[in-house]
Amino acid sequence: MMLTVELAFPDYSKPFHVHTDASGYRLGAVISQGGRPPVFWSKKCNDAQKKYPANKLELLSIKLVLQVYRTMLLGHEVHIHTDHLNLTYGTYSNVPLLRWRLEIEQFGPELHYVKGENNTLSRLPRADDSNVQQQETLVAVTAVDLTTLSNVDLRDIARCQKRDGTATLKSATMKEINCVELQVDSNTGRIITPSSLQTPIIATNHEWLIHPGVTAMLRTMQNAFTWAGMARDVEKYPITG
Repeated sequence: MMLTVELAFPDYSKPFHVHTDASGYRLGAVISQGGRPPVFWSKKCNDAQKKYPANKLELLSIKLVLQVYRTMLLGHEVHIHTDHLNLTYGTYSNVPLLRWRLEIEQFGPELHYVKGENNTLSRLPRADDSNVQQQETLVAVTAVDLTTLSNVDLRDIARCQKRDGTATLKSATMKEINCVELQVDSNTGRIITPSSLQTPIIATNHEWLIHPGVTAMLRTMQNAFTWAGMARDVEKYPITG
């Protein structure tokens, strides 16, 4: 399962900084601009990936996050920060690794070495992380391969909004987000969430926040989404941990 959380509109006048991290069970990355983290990205490793050495996992993490956000990053200044020094200068005789490196080079990134203890930005945020502040510019949470909904993205949200009459609010306005026209609350900038996506989005946040309490999960979701009865729906969701 892959989870992405987009917390702010990208500013294409500023460079993108990609901080990656990889472990034996999960890949993670943060894309930031000027100290603000617009994107948190995470993907669980499959059984084969769990056997990869650390440097291969790190390179895979870089390749995948660039692939997922290709339309946002390609053609713009990109800096990649990694705690694997050999990735910043190494050459590759292994064909798959060479292919991954060539895919990364399409973005023309500048690679920077960051000591492991200083590479904390790419760790997935906790529900109480003070670095993830509530902003009216929080715009989207998407999930891939949820058991209840597959390949949810901004285009899916837009399509569901069009066919779901419950998505309409008096304060609604249309907003283009990453080249997709979405219906948002004009007062808060939050995405007006179609009823068909409400439970999957609750499930996504429950997984991403690592089984938070009701209050923490509701506060986080209200940063990005709005729908009538959200608090009631979150309270009814079987939260554990």
